[in-house]
Amino acid sequence: MSAAKPAPGSDRGLPRLVSEPRIKLAPDGRIIHVPVKLRSVIERLNRRLAKQQQTLRKATGKSELGPYYIVQGKNGVVASGIDEKALDLMARQHGVLHGWEKMTQ
Repeated sequence: MSAAKPAPGSDRGLPRLVSEPRIKLAPDGRIIHVPVKLRSVIERLNRRLAKQQQTLRKATGKSELGPYYIVQGKNGVVASGIDEKALDLMARQHGVLHGWEKMTQ
């Protein structure tokens, strides 16, 4: 008798550890967006910006910097006045928010 062959894409019958994009389509062909929390998007973006020694920060209270701003190094403000729409666009440009993901609170 021969041993059963492992399923394609698995190693010795173990499940694959590489995740594939989970794009779900509605019956009419529209993409169903996967919700991603704002905090998660900020963390993803900060990991990407850290390669350039930059950090995305949230302003506290009433600030002239706007809701979010980017700091270079310890205290050099690179960009300010970033709202949630600009944050969504920036995350997509940096590749940390994909087409099937939608930023939520």
